[in-house]
Amino acid sequence: MTKKLVSFDFDGVLVTGTNKGYIKCYIAAMKEAGAIEKKDEKRATEQIIKHWGSDYITEITSVVKDPKKIEQTKETYLNLIQSDLFLKHVKKAPYVNSALDLVSKNGFTPTVISGSPKDHIERIMLRVGINPGIFKELRSGCNYPKKFQKPHPRMLNDQMKKFRFAPQNTIYIGDAKADIKMANSAKVTSVTVLTGTLNRKNAIELKSDFIINSLKEIKEVLECT
Repeated sequence: MTKKLVSFDFDGVLVTGTNKGYIKCYIAAMKEAGAIEKKDEKRATEQIIKHWGSDYITEITSVVKDPKKIEQTKETYLNLIQSDLFLKHVKKAPYVNSALDLVSKNGFTPTVISGSPKDHIERIMLRVGINPGIFKELRSGCNYPKKFQKPHPRMLNDQMKKFRFAPQNTIYIGDAKADIKMANSAKVTSVTVLTGTLNRKNAIELKSDFIINSLKEIKEVLECT
């Protein structure tokens, strides 16, 4: 197999349950800040999901417009995602360890590109039993201006440049619309794993190169690219 850069999204790919946890924390933080009421929860959830894959600040400001309430929401949200309100939902995605073993033992370069903060990714990995040291890099959209976050290809292009891989030797595995759009824009092999937000119909519509049910099927992807 040709050596490749294999980049993973985090939420919905390496871990599951986090999407539900994030929504609960966003809504709770916004309500505590007085930014929304119970009747606004559905609309707020729809807005957050519309901006899924961006950093948490973008997702909050898609709903909250008052600067004071934005700051209070951010502070409360960051506390809540370290609490049981979030953590009780989080699980390691199926077949993660075997997939990462396969990637590492065959000389591929595993990395992560996510909208979540790097310290949060590392904390969750350790909690669910994923070794962060397996990955050559954990790249967070929080370190990029909004215009260069997913689905813009900048983060993926920067990673290919850093590790010296061409698009034809790069794979990005995601679970959301922004992930596949980023991969396709960067002209790398796009893989949708159906453990997150997209279903098979969505993935076909987005022209994902591969659609897999879980990371158990990553071997077939590596052998076919």
